[in-house]
Amino acid sequence: MLNASFSSLSRLFKVLMCIPIVTIFVVSLYTSSEGRRSFYLNAVGDIQLIERTTSGVIENNKTTTPSMSSQRMCLPSDLDTGHPAAGALSFDLNSEMKEWTLESVRSNNSQVSDGGSWGPSECRSQSRLLLIIPYRDRQQHLVVLLGHLHPLLRQQLIQYTVYVVEQYGNYTFNKGRIMNAAYKEATSKHKFDCVLFHDVDLVPEDSRIPYSCPDQPRHLSVMIDKFNYVLPYGYLVGGAFILRTEHFEKVNGYPNDYWGWGGEDDDIAGRLSHSSLSITRPPIEIARYKMMNHAQRAWNAESIHLLRQTQHKMTVDGLRGEGYHATLSVEKKPLFTYMLVDVGTENRPPNATASVPKS
Repeated sequence: MLNASFSSLSRLFKVLMCIPIVTIFVVSLYTSSEGRRSFYLNAVGDIQLIERTTSGVIENNKTTTPSMSSQRMCLPSDLDTGHPAAGALSFDLNSEMKEWTLESVRSNNSQVSDGGSWGPSECRSQSRLLLIIPYRDRQQHLVVLLGHLHPLLRQQLIQYTVYVVEQYGNYTFNKGRIMNAAYKEATSKHKFDCVLFHDVDLVPEDSRIPYSCPDQPRHLSVMIDKFNYVLPYGYLVGGAFILRTEHFEKVNGYPNDYWGWGGEDDDIAGRLSHSSLSITRPPIEIARYKMMNHAQRAWNAESIHLLRQTQHKMTVDGLRGEGYHATLSVEKKPLFTYMLVDVGTENRPPNATASVPKS
């Protein structure tokens, strides 16, 4: 009887000893699998995302946002079933340009706080996104873009704040300076995990375009109707471009010395390359955008000369530079935070006492 009991206890002990080994194996198998997967958040469940670069396919690790909150992370099952299923979007830009108003877009996005902020209440977002829109004389474009972006970002359960930054006066445009200015202003007030720079004339055609924080810089507007849905060149990052805040600061932001249209986006692409960062892209079948019509600006011929100096100047010219802009006003509006900055001209420094027009 004693031998039988001892034999039973021995077998039980062996079984118990195996449980941690099996548990470790299962957890290891799960986490290694999870490490190779990331998902779109959409109303119909999990859709696996394989991110593509210009040279092939890479795997994008799922990222999380550190937080002191004990609230659990958002999952696909948390999505509002009132949203349409993820996929290609159908819309008529011509009618939207004629009919949409800031008031109508606001009424359709009443969940958004003044200043253009929103975050899910039922769970903790995996991304804290700063969205910067450089702006000049495109009010209706802005209305239409906000009417598309706010619902899309909410559908993906992204915590975000929208900044619209405008250059003071009618002087030669300097997109790099005003984007740097908006980034410095926003990050001085709140902490963000990533920043998205979005042209005001581009509207996403697919709700699966991933606006979440990427591991490596991600160019979103890969296929644009104006270019017959063909990527013009491999290092293009203009249009809609998202990257982690630490990566943006690592490359010292955008250059400050590109006046007129063109060059600053190619310059930051060079900065990424010199900093051993890769440009990634979503699959071309979903990374599609429509461009709203507008008058074309003349190309900045000086940009070719400036691009040759990217590596040499990137450490001294950019986000960490001083005296490149003067903030004239920052105002929380119903769908965005509006920022007006004076960046001076090629021959005049910024003026912090410039008169601000009444809105």
